[in-house]
Amino acid sequence: MGAIEQAFADIAEAAAKNIANNLKSSNVTAQQAVLDLCAIFGWKKIDQALVYYNPDVSDIADRTG
Repeated sequence: MGAIEQAFADIAEAAAKNIANNLKSSNVTAQQAVLDLCAIFGWKKIDQALVYYNPDVSDIADRTG
């Protein structure tokens, strides 16, 4: 992988992490957050979104009340 491709991959990864963190703190369901990440980045497999959207127990508890 060349320098330009690596830089693009790094930027895309940082964007995915940032968007996933924003989705964790929003009022969307976990399922919708994962589907939104797939739509934003054009991913065909949910596993790709789960790399970045992986809520911990406190995130889940905050959503459930």
